[in-house]
Amino acid sequence: MTKAMVVYRFRVYDAHRDDYVVSTRMATPEKIERIRGEPIPGTQAMIDETDLMDGWTEKNFIVR
Repeated sequence: MTKAMVVYRFRVYDAHRDDYVVSTRMATPEKIERIRGEPIPGTQAMIDETDLMDGWTEKNFIVR
């Protein structure tokens, strides 16, 4: 049996743009903290743990 995981859309600072960019991935709070990102409030979703690799989803992830 697989486990449900809480993930969020998040943003990270892009020094080249001198601004924040929103990732197309979703990630666990732990992964977001490790990469020094910020979770976006209101984007929380429950997904199957098999949709995660190293704490985040593939690019352009859409919650099913």
